[in-house]
Amino acid sequence: MKKGNKRFRAGDRKDRNYLREQKASAKGQYPAAVLLTCIDSRAPAEVIMDLGIGDIFNCRVAGNVRNADILGSMEFACKLAGAKVLLVMGHTACGAIKGAIDNAELGNLTGLLGKIKPAIDATAYAGERSAKNYAFVDAVARKKLEKVILTSSARKTKGANKRAATIADMLCACGLTWKHSLTSRQEFLEKMRDAIRLCCQDL
Repeated sequence: MKKGNKRFRAGDRKDRNYLREQKASAKGQYPAAVLLTCIDSRAPAEVIMDLGIGDIFNCRVAGNVRNADILGSMEFACKLAGAKVLLVMGHTACGAIKGAIDNAELGNLTGLLGKIKPAIDATAYAGERSAKNYAFVDAVARKKLEKVILTSSARKTKGANKRAATIADMLCACGLTWKHSLTSRQEFLEKMRDAIRLCCQDL
């Protein structure tokens, strides 16, 4: 994916035969990765990473918001279809982030934007906290990525306290671990935080 994005940025994309790729994947799919990305029309993962048919699973939802359906889809991709990489991809100038900051309301969108608002409250920012401030929108987008991957909450299941499903928990449950030897789940989460910081530098 990194190499594909490098080709895209250089304007040197691969020549692809999509019909051939479609026929080759007709009897089975074996994508190496599953992505959670925003629906923004300017950030299609398959295009900006120069990927073909059958290369990835891509869960798209405004603001790359996680919910039970998204997590279930990722569980299918990882546990049943064998994907080994999980990527949560945000982007700059996100309309969903701006809408949440502006308290936009519109049908079902209102509830979706409500799931972004905790990231707004959690964003430490000294300047103007408005959707018109590009730097603040970018800062909230970064915080949103962190919260999608790392935030856990408690819930009761059959009378016992259990952690709510998160992407980090799902990775552990599906047997996906950091490439380095880890001594604890806490170390795993710390490694993920380091990865998020590195990825955010390229947002």
